[in-house]
Amino acid sequence: MSFGLEIKLDCKPRQAVGTEELYRLVGYRRLAVAIRTRASAAGADDPAHFEVTHRVETAAGGVVEEQLTAAKLDDCAEPLRVCEGSCSGCSANVTGTPFGCILSLSLPLSKAAEEWLAKLVPAQDTLCGQLFRRSAELMKYGDCDTLKEWRQAGFLASAAPVEHEGVTSDMVLHALLMSGDLPPHQSLALLLALGRLTSEGGTADDALRVVERLQTNPQSKDEGLSLTMELPVASAPDPCIEELRAILAGLFRAFTADAVVCMHPQG
Repeated sequence: MSFGLEIKLDCKPRQAVGTEELYRLVGYRRLAVAIRTRASAAGADDPAHFEVTHRVETAAGGVVEEQLTAAKLDDCAEPLRVCEGSCSGCSANVTGTPFGCILSLSLPLSKAAEEWLAKLVPAQDTLCGQLFRRSAELMKYGDCDTLKEWRQAGFLASAAPVEHEGVTSDMVLHALLMSGDLPPHQSLALLLALGRLTSEGGTADDALRVVERLQTNPQSKDEGLSLTMELPVASAPDPCIEELRAILAGLFRAFTADAVVCMHPQG
């Protein structure tokens, strides 16, 4: 299972196949890659026709099983070939690959990733740290039924939320993924509260002053504003943390491109 999100621009691929269809076809293509990887690990002679059982939850709460191969999924995703070249140089392309505006977070989320998330929030004595904690109290971040269900189902590897300096991983996950689609100003506000933005080599708190200037001069939106990538270091390489890094980068790209970040809870 995975949680998906996309930076929605009115681009050529979306014009060609439609927004919902684009998301679905990109999912087929990426699932084909995953099946080939699994087939190679299993020593399959023909990875393209290696069969896996794919389970999909229906709207009624049931589960449907189907047999899939990479070759079958490639055929389904064929309409993407004619428009994938348009992704090069797109302001919403986070990964630098075709359709890099569509991101995902693999589940189960590792405990290391939850520790990393909790440590993202600046200390209590910073303006940004105070902003996040006040927002968490006001918005009741962390009190989320979906996250409770995820933890009970094993989609969050840790038995309980990870806590750091009064901030829990559930608070950050709630703010990042469970607050609905994010318009540009909300992406900006979240990045500020997480202390991920700096201005002209200053601190994260300095970026708050830049935002005050932006309120009076919106045309200078991304002038002097950059995404801070000096993030907490993981104790070991972790794919979930890398996906979270991409999501944070995606929020900043969405802000600078004046685009909405759309959430897809079912991956």
